[in-house]
Amino acid sequence: MKVFFDTNVLISAFIAHGASSEVFEYCLSSCRVFTAQFVLVEAGKVLSSRFRFSPDLVDEICGFLSSNLELTEAEPLDELICRDPDDDFILSGALAARVDCLITSDEDLLVLEEYKDIRILRPSDFWRFEKAFCSPRKRDR
Repeated sequence: MKVFFDTNVLISAFIAHGASSEVFEYCLSSCRVFTAQFVLVEAGKVLSSRFRFSPDLVDEICGFLSSNLELTEAEPLDELICRDPDDDFILSGALAARVDCLITSDEDLLVLEEYKDIRILRPSDFWRFEKAFCSPRKRDR
């Protein structure tokens, strides 16, 4: 299975022990995991400014993510989908990676539920999707 992580889930994975960190850890060992370079930049800025992580810790986290996630290039979509243009770049990055699901906590993305065969899921909803995806019929996908 191929998954794409949005900024908010990556940040949550590093600041709290909960659904985001559990799904992130699972996906690192069991899936092909993608994000976009601009997501890493944004995550670094938020960890530094909002959560006051030290520059060294931000560099360590971003280095870890760069080494363990596959990065995609996000190109502008042919049409505007979301009210926030950054969300369109999230969709574009997920499309470029041809992922099965996009994991996010962003309500503007979640309301879509699916975009061009990419399921858009909360971290807590990932497990149901993973179970269905890994059923014998879906595995051949």
